[in-house]
Amino acid sequence: MSLKPCPECGRPVSDLAASCPLCGRPVDAPTVGESAVGKQSPGTSPRRPSTAARQAFRLLRLVLATVAAIVAGMILLAWCNKQKTDAENAAYHAEQNRRLASELAAQKLKKEAEDKLRAACGVAADAPIYEAFAIRTQCQESVRPHLKAPGSADFPGLLDSDGTPFSMDGCVTIYNSWVDSLNSFGAKLRQEYACTYDPRTGRTSIEFR
Repeated sequence: MSLKPCPECGRPVSDLAASCPLCGRPVDAPTVGESAVGKQSPGTSPRRPSTAARQAFRLLRLVLATVAAIVAGMILLAWCNKQKTDAENAAYHAEQNRRLASELAAQKLKKEAEDKLRAACGVAADAPIYEAFAIRTQCQESVRPHLKAPGSADFPGLLDSDGTPFSMDGCVTIYNSWVDSLNSFGAKLRQEYACTYDPRTGRTSIEFR
C-alpha cells in the first residue's frame, strides 16, 4: 500500500481507498495494466527469461563468434599471402639484379681483355676479337679444303679430348686438334694439325703433323 495526495484537498490518501476521507472526493482506481504490469508489488523479483530464450541467445552469440572468427581468419590468411608474395617478389628481383650485375661484370672483363689484346697486337679498336670457341670453329673450317674428302671430315665433339686454344705471346692463338677423314683409297685416317690465328690479319693458317 502507498499514499498519494488527494487531488481536491491534498490530504494523503491510500491508493486502496475509494474516496478521500476528508473531502469525500472519489479516488481513481488503477487500471488493470498498471496493477498487473506497470506497478509491481514491493519485494517481488522480475520474471526471468524462459529456457528457450536463453538457448536462442546463446546460439546467436555462438553464430556471431563463429562468423567473427572466420572473417578474422580470412583477413589473416590474406595478409600472410601478401607477405609471402612480397617476399618472393623481393627475392626474384634481387636474383635478377645479381645476375645482371654478374653479366655486366663479365662483359666489362671481356672488353678489358679484348682491349688489352688489341693494344698488345696493334689491332684496330674496331677489329673483331674472337673467343676460343669461335677460333676453334674457324680452324676446323680452314682444315676442310686441305682434305681429300672434305665432306667426310669428322672433328672432335665438345665431349671429346681436344686441345684448347692458347696464346704464346698474348696475341697469336694456337689451336692443336685432329680430324678423321677419308683418304684417296676410301680409308678413314686421323690427321693431327696445328691451327694458328692472328688477330692482326683475322686469318688462320693450318700445319699438318
